[in-house]
Amino acid sequence: MSEPYLSRWRLRRDGAAIETPHARLWPVLTAAGKPAMLKISSETEEQNSHRLLRWWDGDGAARLLAELAVLLALYLLGCLIAAWLAWPIPGGVIGMALLLMGFALGWVKPAALQMGAGLLMAEMLLFFIPALMSLLDYGALLRDDGWRILLVIAASTLMVMLLTAFTVELAVRLRRSHEA
Repeated sequence: MSEPYLSRWRLRRDGAAIETPHARLWPVLTAAGKPAMLKISSETEEQNSHRLLRWWDGDGAARLLAELAVLLALYLLGCLIAAWLAWPIPGGVIGMALLLMGFALGWVKPAALQMGAGLLMAEMLLFFIPALMSLLDYGALLRDDGWRILLVIAASTLMVMLLTAFTVELAVRLRRSHEA
């Protein structure tokens, strides 16, 4: 049963098979001599689990969970600092400032958190659903002052976009002047 897989991946057995209710596992050695496990499952769901591994493209779940744990820890640390100092700043904002400080000081490389941040960014829309649902409780406010709220949102979005554009332009000019 395991022979086609052993030859395809150039593995060699390194012990007796381990039987579970839904799979058979063999201790094996890779062509480089590293220990590994070969798992052959009889369950359809288990047989399709390779799709998730391919989606991760060689980067495992452990890395993703570690990156998410770091981001969560920064958020929680920011919440603790906000509560301890009694600042009216949300803990998430303080956590992001801590992350920015880690990037600026070289303690954290952006690539080290790319997978976890990418997952959160891809699913960001889900984080807005509770906020949007709470708007249903304020129908009268939206009817009376909705245009003012939209004006503030539009103006603040425009200001952020302009400030970002000017900051990037200034940073590029400073970099070019230092390189020249």
